[in-house]
Amino acid sequence: MRAVRMGERLNLALHELMARDPDVYLLGEDVADPYGGAFKITKGCPPGSATGCGPRR
Repeated sequence: MRAVRMGERLNLALHELMARDPDVYLLGEDVADPYGGAFKITKGCPPGSATGCGPRR
């Protein structure tokens, strides 16, 4: 089993939670940054992405 960094775990948890619960939304700086912000926590979750993170979230 490979070691997984905390940022990767947070990113996976965010994607799982947002895919499961449409009432969850995310606020903050760099949330829509395609690179995922300074720590890449929101990577892959810009508005309109296929993971369920829409522009209203």
